[in-house]
Amino acid sequence: MLEVLCGTLAAAALFAIMGLTLIDVAGRKAISTSVPGSLELTEMMMVLVVFAGLPLVSLRGEHVVFDSLDPLLEKTLRRAQGLVVDLIVAGL
Repeated sequence: MLEVLCGTLAAAALFAIMGLTLIDVAGRKAISTSVPGSLELTEMMMVLVVFAGLPLVSLRGEHVVFDSLDPLLEKTLRRAQGLVVDLIVAGL
């Protein structure tokens, strides 16, 4: 449910950004008038795209990681490390 909601929200916002940009650029070229507030609307929709996408990234565990030392650690220590990191992130 969360995946569908966040994915749909992010996709709709991204599509709205594309549509707004198309109309804004076409208006500037065709009638020398841009959409008032288009920059601010685009910024707000980008925030929506990012923050709707963050739960999906977290849910799938697709974070950017630096794991060059992981092969040197034991499996139990890596699990403990992952648990501690997850608890810290949940707390924040």
